[in-house]
Amino acid sequence: MPPLIAAKLALHDAMRNAGLAPAALAERLALSEPAARRLLDLGHRSRIEDVQAALEKLGQRIEVTVSAA
Repeated sequence: MPPLIAAKLALHDAMRNAGLAPAALAERLALSEPAARRLLDLGHRSRIEDVQAALEKLGQRIEVTVSAA
């Protein structure tokens, strides 16, 4: 799975676990609601740094592991 997709899915899970709607995430990140929704949109090429910042606001972090194919 591409890292950006995995991070967006993790953000979705973190929001669900915290009971947050996209509007609440937007408020925490000082973003517009459409911008927060784009962070969750699997078809949108968000910057991984932006998704990481959102995850950090929810007490999560991204870890990368590389293994042999």
